Amino acid sequence: MGQELRVRKIIETFPNNKIIILPQTIFYGEDEESKKQFELSKKIYGKHKDLHIFAREEISYNIMKKAYKKNNIYLVPDIVLYNNDRKESYERKGITFLIRSDKEKSISNKEMKRIIDQAKKISDVNITDTIIQQKVMSKERKKVLEKKLKELSKSKLVITDRLHGMVFAKITRTPCIVLSNCNHKVKGVYNWVKDLPYIYYSENIDDAIEHMKEFYKTKTSMYKEKSFKEEFEKLVEVIK
Repeated sequence: MGQELRVRKIIETFPNNKIIILPQTIFYGEDEESKKQFELSKKIYGKHKDLHIFAREEISYNIMKKAYKKNNIYLVPDIVLYNNDRKESYERKGITFLIRSDKEKSISNKEMKRIIDQAKKISDVNITDTIIQQKVMSKERKKVLEKKLKELSKSKLVITDRLHGMVFAKITRTPCIVLSNCNHKVKGVYNWVKDLPYIYYSENIDDAIEHMKEFYKTKTSMYKEKSFKEEFEKLVEVIK
């Protein structure tokens, strides 16, 4: 909610400036407070004359089109998918888990322990996350990001319920089994990469376990790289 408050403040502070919101997911709960906040956002967004909002998956796009009728709404991939020029190659080994521990987590600790135990029967396991529990200065961000991407580039398989765990797996060409979370954003963004044979969305833990051995053996070099530059043309046009 804190991020939404900052966005509202920017929109209200600069009513005459062109404002572009980069690819986002929209999600509000069904409780009264969530509904109240959604209505407030609709009111504030609707007053701006030159607001451009980019959704990164179809469910959010449809919600935004209905809610923000006075604004400009577009559908493009998650912005990180634009990073498509990684050429480095490393020896791969082990299974890396990128797992949530916050309120968006939908997999129980018991289920997670079960899939990790099964993974350990296949290979060494590395448990990490895309979230860093410390402040990262702007000058250090690229170095920190590259370290995480290198970690995935050295893995034979990624298992994740993080949207950007899946996206990082795509741009490092790492086989990936994607688990669901509590809202539509992971599955929605998965639709952009679902035709890649080495990225698989699993509806439940049993299905994920069943596919682990197969995806651990996958060679991504067999498959053509997928670029999303054409899909981002509308974003480039609006920014210009």
